[in-house]
Amino acid sequence: AGMVGGGQLIHSLLVMLMILALVLCIMTAMAGSSRTLYQGSVDGWLPRYLSHVNEHGAPTRAMWTDLIFNLFVLAIA
Repeated sequence: AGMVGGGQLIHSLLVMLMILALVLCIMTAMAGSSRTLYQGSVDGWLPRYLSHVNEHGAPTRAMWTDLIFNLFVLAIA
């Protein structure tokens, strides 16, 4: 924020926007990878367990599997 001539308020705003951008990137990556797990299951490449969708069409089991795997990788990193 010092480079653009802003004060503490601008600095805080930029930090919050960067955190929001990071969270949105993570959500997009997880949505894409869970859809990939789902489609692999529908095509027969992965266990049928992952092909379950909720009433809105979201692949919930694939999303939970993806979340657990990502948390595991994060924990060992």
